[in-house]
Amino acid sequence: MKNVFDFDTPVVWIFNIGAERFWYPESKGLTNSTEETVINYIEEINLLITREIDYIIMRKKPDAFFLDNLIKMGFKIPEILLLNINDEKASISELILRDEIILNKIKELVKSHKVKLLPYAITNLEEKISAICKIDIILEVSSEMAIKINDKISSRKIAQKLNFPICKGYICNSIDELICRFEELIKETQKVVIKEPHGASGKGLYIVDNLKSLKYIARLIKRINNGSGKWLIEKWYHKKFDLNCQLFITEKGTQIFSIKKQLLDGAVYVGSLNPFIIEEELLIKYKEYMTILGNYLLERGYRGVVGVDSIITVENEIIPLVEINGRFTLSTYTSFLENIFGHVFILNRYFRVLSGRYVSYEDLNKILLEKDLLYSKCQGTGVLLYNSGTLPIHPIIENSEQYIGRIFCLIISSTEEDVYKIADRLQKILQGYFKIL
Repeated sequence: MKNVFDFDTPVVWIFNIGAERFWYPESKGLTNSTEETVINYIEEINLLITREIDYIIMRKKPDAFFLDNLIKMGFKIPEILLLNINDEKASISELILRDEIILNKIKELVKSHKVKLLPYAITNLEEKISAICKIDIILEVSSEMAIKINDKISSRKIAQKLNFPICKGYICNSIDELICRFEELIKETQKVVIKEPHGASGKGLYIVDNLKSLKYIARLIKRINNGSGKWLIEKWYHKKFDLNCQLFITEKGTQIFSIKKQLLDGAVYVGSLNPFIIEEELLIKYKEYMTILGNYLLERGYRGVVGVDSIITVENEIIPLVEINGRFTLSTYTSFLENIFGHVFILNRYFRVLSGRYVSYEDLNKILLEKDLLYSKCQGTGVLLYNSGTLPIHPIIENSEQYIGRIFCLIISSTEEDVYKIADRLQKILQGYFKIL
């Protein structure tokens, strides 16, 4: 499959995850800040879609063993531009704006190589970088447009406008209304999902199956934001598939470049499978919905990447638009693996872990090798770790002997059944070395 990011001009990549806090500064949600440092280093996932002619701005140079491994697999590593300032509480774009050396380097590259900027998401910070360095952002989306798109209530309203099937549910303006609607919905379903409009990666999402739990969540909401703001409450469906569709919207139209089966732990994304087995009739209808959505966004001026979360129920009902992400998602970066590994099944999986010792990329590869699980090209099956910076190398607190991390891996084999078997075996092995959170 052609990489839709194979542009005519070199690109400067930025992995500015966490854009929601700049889009919606008033929206606090209910978050856990323990892993914010680890999340910053997911930036290495960007190396799965870069080219040698590109540039990437990073907080920290990736592990040398990791980079060598990516090159051996056939990935193309761009020139890495390291920040001269690191503040793990700040976004990478904030750091770029404080780093005169990096700003001057970007200006030089604009003059010498006519580079363009390609961030994970577009906020006012990337627009400032664009203005200061006179570098065009390759995806022509304003931060104002992104703010409108990346809103769960907005997603629901768009689905209604397009006459798409939607989850049964309500937009609630108060805690009292939330409780009232819960009592109504729970009569016909085992549980409901409550959504804060601006959360990401499972933040601000709560699966509730009884009134006691709902009242506990209501107390938390009141404590954090005084109960103000709107919330969505929707029926929980028995699902055949959780899907993620990646769209690339340009003046030429809408291109669907990836459809993956998502793996969820409750409401939190933990991985995806591609390809996956689905009835052709369902797939054709689903693509029709995605094309209609893409063309709708195109008509309203949106250009760039869109990730759409959808569900297909056990009754084969397609609910095409559960949520729009008007930005890259983790799924975007794993959309062109077929170009490296060929026509195989790939289960993209991650594990949140706690370790009693520091575990490097090389350490974990040795464990996988000893257990005969490490991917090799000659065998064409196994586990490939695709991030070194998020591993349990981050002390929970300074001088602690407890390390927190996320293990990101690709589980590769010739059949869907095999990738799930390898995944089960991998999880059991990891449980012997780490506490899986």
